[in-house]
Amino acid sequence: MSDIDLSTFPSNKVEAIAYLYVQKKQYDNPSPEQLAEDFMNAYKKVNAFFNEHRDRSYWRG
Repeated sequence: MSDIDLSTFPSNKVEAIAYLYVQKKQYDNPSPEQLAEDFMNAYKKVNAFFNEHRDRSYWRG
């Protein structure tokens, strides 16, 4: 039997939030490049947020 990679998108919470951001943003006929740029910018910001808030006490409210 061969190895099959059944990866899915989004594969983690950072990708999911970045995708939701781009999906909900209002566009007027965006280019693929604009969508990709917005996704990557959102991904970087969300990833930085989670990296800055790794301390579990932040999430306890």
